[in-house]
Amino acid sequence: MIGPRCLAALRCGVLRAAALATAALLAGCWPQPLVRRDAADVQDAAPIGPGDLGLSFLALAPCVSEVDYTSGSTTIEFGGSLGTRFSPNCLIVHTGTIVTFSGAFSEHPLRPSERATGPSPIIATSQGTVQQFAFTAAGFYPYYCARHGDDGGGGMSGVIEVVP
Repeated sequence: MIGPRCLAALRCGVLRAAALATAALLAGCWPQPLVRRDAADVQDAAPIGPGDLGLSFLALAPCVSEVDYTSGSTTIEFGGSLGTRFSPNCLIVHTGTIVTFSGAFSEHPLRPSERATGPSPIIATSQGTVQQFAFTAAGFYPYYCARHGDDGGGGMSGVIEVVP
């Protein structure tokens, strides 16, 4: 049942989606768990908690759905038996996590994407076999192989999603 405070909040055309969700939550009339919205396809939204309202999902190729993301590992391997792909290529980690890239950078030069939601800790790397980057701010940080991928998320590319 929607109460008068909720109706007033819903009628106000000035509130944006996050403000509307917060107002409804505070008024005690949110009917079900909040969902994170994907701009490309809101049908595939995943439940989130009220404390996660500040960061919504952003579809960045090649990671266009939340189900594309893997957690648990902090190492991204590439090359060798993996060929021209990163594994995992869509990784979700918490702020403060150090992510390790492992593979032949001379064959697969790593580049940070310009599509990142903030300054990327990933630096261009063309030598060696192991490089670590610390992710201190929440956001989305795409990357790609300069030889086999592109900044738009095509080919050998990936995204690291950092959550609080």
